[in-house]
Amino acid sequence: MSPQVPLRQHAPKFDQILVVDDIPHYAQAALEVIGQIYQDAELTVHICHTFAAAMKTFQQYDIKLVVLDLDLDDLEGDGALLLENFRLQRPDIIALANSSEQKYNDILVRGGAIAVVGKDARTLHEWLTANG
Repeated sequence: MSPQVPLRQHAPKFDQILVVDDIPHYAQAALEVIGQIYQDAELTVHICHTFAAAMKTFQQYDIKLVVLDLDLDDLEGDGALLLENFRLQRPDIIALANSSEQKYNDILVRGGAIAVVGKDARTLHEWLTANG
């Protein structure tokens, strides 16, 4: 008897994902959740810790989903400015607010983020399972 391998019903909706967080630990946690959801899928996850790196990555790749922190400790800009720039380039971009403070998540939602996942891996997992 051959071992059973779980099969994905379809290709991932988000084959290019951008995680923007200035704290590597939080970016890594998001990467691990994404890896759990899309174990056997072909996709690319880009991780950026600075405003400039996130802008460059967004312009170079056809990013479908952004998991975005507001507070980047970056003099060039914060997550709200990034989201504004992203939406100007691609109005249909899907962004998730990933800040640890609700007031920062609220700013991202007003800027166009469609959901708040905060720094909670379980919430990100649930969102990706339901929507990805």
